[in-house]
Amino acid sequence: LSWLIEVFVPLAVLAWVLYFIVLLYILNRDEIPENKLPWLVILLLIPIFGSFLFLLLSNNNASKDDYIRFEKSAKKIRPHMAQTNNIVKLKDLDKDAYAQAQYLFMGAKMPVFDKSKTTYYPLGEDFHTDLINELSKAKHFIFMEYFIIQEGKMWTPIHKVLKEKAKSGVEVYLMYDDLGCIATLPEDFYEQLQKDGINCVPCNKFKPILSHIHNNRDPRKITVIDGKVGFT
Repeated sequence: LSWLIEVFVPLAVLAWVLYFIVLLYILNRDEIPENKLPWLVILLLIPIFGSFLFLLLSNNNASKDDYIRFEKSAKKIRPHMAQTNNIVKLKDLDKDAYAQAQYLFMGAKMPVFDKSKTTYYPLGEDFHTDLINELSKAKHFIFMEYFIIQEGKMWTPIHKVLKEKAKSGVEVYLMYDDLGCIATLPEDFYEQLQKDGINCVPCNKFKPILSHIHNNRDPRKITVIDGKVGFT
């Protein structure tokens, strides 16, 4: 690229025009300074190549198809996420908790629910025992979403229960982060589970290309059983 710019003047002009356009765009785009600063440093150190890097890697927006899919999912969920008079009860019980609940509902549309019970597990062994017990009681569906899964003492009994439940007619869904499990699971892990009747999919499957899309990971750790019991 440097050689081309030296020998071909029109390309040099275009490259510098592109540089200033990218520079102005970064300075004026609506985002926090912490996101702008690294790109500005790169542009100052390697102006021309930095411009091409920015065009290649800076777009963090989802595709149009992704937005359509997200909106369809959100449309289905919205009716179940309405805030009830539980928030009023909370205001009388604890003003600090009420303020946090209001914030969560306004920011993430997460309503407050009552008639619920929470158990804290200080040790993973305690959690694992109760998780197996509750999975065994599932009658309708099991949803599991985890960043890292590794075959071994914890996963083997879980896998066994999931297989048994899938055979008995319970809907079993499992999602795991493909990059998070790149060193812990075989590449065809999801295919193996699908053969067991488990609806399994890797989130944002890794592809050997240079792309910002690999930054979008799924670090959640959630199990939901019949809409009544949840682990996180």
